[in-house]
Amino acid sequence: MKRILLLVVCLFFFPTTVFASSVPQIAGKNCQKLGAVRVHQGSAFVCASVGKKSKKWVLVGDAFTTTTSTTTTTTTTTTTTTTVASFPYGSYQNPVQKGVSATYQIGGKPTLEITVHGHDFNVMEFVCLSNRYNDGCDSYTRAPASYSPDRWVRVDLTVKNVSSALVDVFWEYSWTAVLQGRHYGENNTPASIDELSDVEFLPGAQITTSAYILVPKIAGAAALMFALRHSSAASWSYFRA
Repeated sequence: MKRILLLVVCLFFFPTTVFASSVPQIAGKNCQKLGAVRVHQGSAFVCASVGKKSKKWVLVGDAFTTTTSTTTTTTTTTTTTTTVASFPYGSYQNPVQKGVSATYQIGGKPTLEITVHGHDFNVMEFVCLSNRYNDGCDSYTRAPASYSPDRWVRVDLTVKNVSSALVDVFWEYSWTAVLQGRHYGENNTPASIDELSDVEFLPGAQITTSAYILVPKIAGAAALMFALRHSSAASWSYFRA
């Protein structure tokens, strides 16, 4: 007789740890039955409601499987146990998927609904033409400085104020780009470009904007994530970009 015991911990939006993890490319794909659980390549996924109509596979942790056998004089009983070490949705190991809306909460109260649409690493010419004194630019030629160790990345996102108060993103929130497990460019925005740091909007207002973030060239461009946190929060929320 085989018994499979699945321990699935409830998903919370508050990330608590920041460690590198290799996640199978199941997360973010459509699924059919809410609450269904799937174990794949050592990771456990649950079918969860994301946004208003979508159902997608969400990583809930690493799956550890142990098998024990008990033998009596007449029969042998085998028990297989699968235990899930949970990673909260929005944590580094289980980031919000690109193109999926997620609600950022403070103290259990929704504040911002955020959707990250993608990124662009080829923005240096635009940044330098906007202001020649931006980091990574040659102030004489208004062109990207080949000798600079840094470059800018643009993250495109939609932000909606779902709270009952005025939100001033620049004063209330911090954001960074995350590459190879490290945070870069916290709130370091280029001059003369209107972007996320300029957003101040009333309850119910929504805006599609971008965040320009300074990163070192040696960090590469693989597996970029966007991280956000409120000034009162100790931990970050992570979004694939």
